[in-house]
Amino acid sequence: MKARVELETRNLWCVLGVNIFDALSPEDMRELSRYAKNRKYKRGEVIYLPGDPNTTVYFLKKGRVKLVYLDERGRKLTIAICRPGQPFGELVLSDRREPYRFIAQALEDCELCLIPKDDLVRFAQERPQLALRLTKWVGQQFRELQIKLEDLLFKDVPTRLVHLLERLAREEGQQTPEGTEIALKLTHQEIAELIGSTRETTTLLLNQLRRAGVLHRRRGRWLVPDLHRLHAITTQLHS
Repeated sequence: MKARVELETRNLWCVLGVNIFDALSPEDMRELSRYAKNRKYKRGEVIYLPGDPNTTVYFLKKGRVKLVYLDERGRKLTIAICRPGQPFGELVLSDRREPYRFIAQALEDCELCLIPKDDLVRFAQERPQLALRLTKWVGQQFRELQIKLEDLLFKDVPTRLVHLLERLAREEGQQTPEGTEIALKLTHQEIAELIGSTRETTTLLLNQLRRAGVLHRRRGRWLVPDLHRLHAITTQLHS
C-alpha cells in the first residue's frame, strides 16, 4: 500500500510543473499521472535515436535536452535545446506511426516524465483545450525549425554564432557583476553543432570574440560582459 501511494505521488509530481498541463483540473492531473513514468538520464546519454519507434512523448522536469539532426554523412546539427517544463518528441495528434527523425540527448543530468503517445493522444482528444495546446506546441516547433533553416540558408557562420550567444544569454543567462553568464556548459563541438559549422571554425571565431573582450569563459560556462558590444562586433569576425 505504501509503495503504491509513493508511486502515485511520484507520478503526480512528474506531470506537475509541465507548462502544457497547467490548465488541467486536479482530477485530470491525477488521471494523466496514471500514464506517466519518471526517468533520469546522465549528461551525454541518448534518450532516443532516429528510426526508434515514436511511441512516447517526453516532458522535461530538470536539466536540458538537445535534439540533433544527423545527415547521411554523419554531420550533426542541433535543432533545439529543451528546457524544464517543455515537452519534446515528435508528437502528432493522430494514429500515424512515423519513427523519430532526430537524436534526443541529455545536455545535462536531467529528469524526464514519459507518457505513452497513444495514452496522451486519447486523453487529449477527450479534452479539446489540451488538444489545442498540444497542436499549438507542434506549430511552434515547426516555426522554430523554419527559423533555424532560414539562419542556415541566409546567414554566415559568424552571424549565426553571435545570434546563438545572444539567444542563449537571453534564455539561459544569469546576471553577475561581470556580465551575463550562460548557465549551460557548452563545448566548442556542441556550439558548432548548434550553428551548423565545424569545431575548427567555431573555435577560431570563439577565440576572436575572447580576444576582443566580448566573451569570456569561466568554470566551463560562457560569460558575455556586454550584449550590445557582442552584437556590434558581428561584422568584424572572419571565419
